[in-house]
Amino acid sequence: MAQDHFVRHNHQEGVVDWNFNVTFVDQPSVAAMAEAYRSLLTKTYFYDPIPPRWLHATILRVGTIDQYPEAEMLKVAESVQERLNKIKLPQFQFGNFKIIHGNVTFAIEPEEELEKRYLAVTESLEEGVGRERAT
Repeated sequence: MAQDHFVRHNHQEGVVDWNFNVTFVDQPSVAAMAEAYRSLLTKTYFYDPIPPRWLHATILRVGTIDQYPEAEMLKVAESVQERLNKIKLPQFQFGNFKIIHGNVTFAIEPEEELEKRYLAVTESLEEGVGRERAT
C-alpha cells in the first residue's frame, strides 16, 4: 500500500482510488531510461515525471476508497501477493511510447508476464469482493 506519488494528476480532486501496480524499483535500467527522458518530459502540458522509486506499470485501477473499504482491499492485496510470490519477476523491456491524458505510457514486454499479474489481481479481486463488484 502506498500514498499517491503525483503532485498533479488527471483524477477528480479529493477522490482516492485503489490501483495494483508493478513497480520497477529493482530494475536499474528502467530508472536510467526514465532519467534519459526526464528533460523531454518536464513540460507543463505533461504530468510531473514519476519519481524513480514509483516507476510502475498499472495492472488494474479497481475503484475508489468509497467503493472498496481498506480492510477489504488489504485482504485482496494479501491474496494478490500470495499469487505473485509464485511468479518470478522478469527483466522488462520497453518499446515505443504514447501519451494518454498527459501521461507517457510505454509498451512493456514480455506482455505475457504482465498478463499473469493481471490475472492474479482479477482472480484475487473476484475472490475477495465477489464477481459482481469486481467488474
